[in-house]
Amino acid sequence: LGSVSPYVTRAVAHVAAHYKDDPSVAGVARAVGISANHLGHLFDAALGMPVKEYIIKVRLLAARRLLLQTDDGLDVLAEECGFVDGSHLSRLFLRYVGQRPGEYRRVRTERSR
Repeated sequence: LGSVSPYVTRAVAHVAAHYKDDPSVAGVARAVGISANHLGHLFDAALGMPVKEYIIKVRLLAARRLLLQTDDGLDVLAEECGFVDGSHLSRLFLRYVGQRPGEYRRVRTERSR
């Protein structure tokens, strides 16, 4: 990865701490002290993805963990992970993970028995 900009490092830490609060790219950029455009360029160069996609992936990682650790419904998980609602979570989950959340939970739960 070479030398990563301290702005990217701070942006990653900010997203980790605030992914539930619906951080926007502009909000993350403001938090680390640079423009959204500049952060976008640095982020893409360092991580190979846009800031918005990184935020989605962090939220989905949290949702995957909660799907396996709780019996909470999608709307509860969505709120916990910063998504608009359960159907928004479900759509993005299917797009990025390749399964619906319920299917993911069922398959992983069966495997661990």
